[in-house]
Amino acid sequence: MFQLGFLFALVVSLVWPGDVPDPAGVGDQLAWSVLCLCGAAPILLVAVSDRQRLRTPLDPFLGVYLLLVLATSITSVDRPQTLLAVIALLGNLAVFYATVVTLRRTDLTAAVVLAVVVIGIAILELIAVEFHLEQGLLARPAAYPRPAGWSGYPELGLLAAIQVAILIAMAQERQSWWARAATLALLVVTLCELAFLYSRLAWMAVVGVAGAAAAVAVRAHHVRRLAVVGVVMLAFGGVLIFQNTTLRNLTGSVVGIESSTGAARASQRFLIWQRTAALIRDYPWHGVGLGNFALVYEPNYNPRLNPDLRRGGHAHNLWLHQTAELGLPGGMAYLALWVAVLVIGWKRASSSLYQRAAFYVLVAVAFRSLGDNMFFSLAGGSARLSTLAWIYFALVAGERGPTPLPDPSRPNLATARP
Repeated sequence: MFQLGFLFALVVSLVWPGDVPDPAGVGDQLAWSVLCLCGAAPILLVAVSDRQRLRTPLDPFLGVYLLLVLATSITSVDRPQTLLAVIALLGNLAVFYATVVTLRRTDLTAAVVLAVVVIGIAILELIAVEFHLEQGLLARPAAYPRPAGWSGYPELGLLAAIQVAILIAMAQERQSWWARAATLALLVVTLCELAFLYSRLAWMAVVGVAGAAAAVAVRAHHVRRLAVVGVVMLAFGGVLIFQNTTLRNLTGSVVGIESSTGAARASQRFLIWQRTAALIRDYPWHGVGLGNFALVYEPNYNPRLNPDLRRGGHAHNLWLHQTAELGLPGGMAYLALWVAVLVIGWKRASSSLYQRAAFYVLVAVAFRSLGDNMFFSLAGGSARLSTLAWIYFALVAGERGPTPLPDPSRPNLATARP
């Protein structure tokens, strides 16, 4: 319970509606990393003293990725900034293994993590809704001063998509009628909040989760349970789109009926990808060093403001961003890590609610990351979202897979008579 208590405190601080605390006065870029290291260290110390098993199926992929991060740090264009990024990575790895050992120590771990994340996201979204109502629901605020610590609709949109992923996993579970009704009600509320955040990439993440849920349901022969969820989502989404012109325009741009604004945003993202590819061509083997994308990209590849009066800041694709910072070998290693965790998640998605929810959450993050990079900053909500993804990495890889059923064609040696 000692380890679970520390992990609980860490997850609560992750979804806390406030700025990242900095009692040590280390600054924004180190504050969250220090919190992760301090929260994970006691859990790992107890695990080592008790000789708990730390191995996971992701260890080979993590080892290669970390080795390439350290190797490219030598040639980094800004070593102090890379050092900050490496410390953040080590903090996330510490949280990953702390979650793994806590998961193996007590069966309550996955339930506690899911409960805290669901409740925390619900609170964050309600605070954001209160602010949005003051501005008017038809407005599309670029920044949200409330909740503090979560700056804008991209972060809040990803959180809402993660909430939808967990709720879909819960709705697929066998449960009483009142529990199912409560789950569907919370799902409708979350969909409403997600719709009025006007984040098209978050909507795409939900579409990806729905596709993954359908595949899992077909494999597990639980299509009827998912059908109810699908009907609720389609009916509610249809009503919202029919009633709201802004939603109709944004939805049209998603399915290919481009508005002028939607086309402009798509062309800007495509231009950023092209410029990122040029950066990768110039630094193909060692990249620019972890954490240095904006430092090299903005003055050399995007020196002028974009039409939306912003610069790139990041590659608008998680794996392109990593490739630019770590070179082609590092980018391939990071992609292999994600492929491995999604494959493991797919294989284990039918074994329990927690495995299914973790898989859906990572699918949501992966779909969102195709057109954005939510982990580009070492501070604020971006750093927290990165750690949240690592926790779900641990939920996927930390639990053992389902025990295979005995093969009736083979004799049971334990009970066979001599």
